[in-house]
Amino acid sequence: MEDAYNMAKMVHSFGVDALIIQDLGFIHLLHHRLPNLVLHASTQLSVSNPYQIEQLKKLGVQRVVLARECTKEEIQACVDTGIEVEVFVHGAYVFVIQDNVIFQVYIMDEVEIVECVHSHVE
Repeated sequence: MEDAYNMAKMVHSFGVDALIIQDLGFIHLLHHRLPNLVLHASTQLSVSNPYQIEQLKKLGVQRVVLARECTKEEIQACVDTGIEVEVFVHGAYVFVIQDNVIFQVYIMDEVEIVECVHSHVE
């Protein structure tokens, strides 16, 4: 965690606009140690409702990238909280499995093979 903190401290000194963070513990640490650093919550936090957003606001988060699987009603409810909200919009049919879902699938033994591929378009 200290290595990550030192990296965040260094890029903060460069003048970056914000850091996108996926770990609640790290958000908490940065909020207390670098209070002027702008924090954005990553889609990997699986944020999909106003309660989660209110908790993130308490940790200094100023923008939330919502979970990719949010419904339009969930997106609207999150926008209504007043926080800055970003969403992923895909131009083609995309099937996404978040890490926490993969874990759950393995536990439930619902599939034999789960493959997580991170594609990159250049």
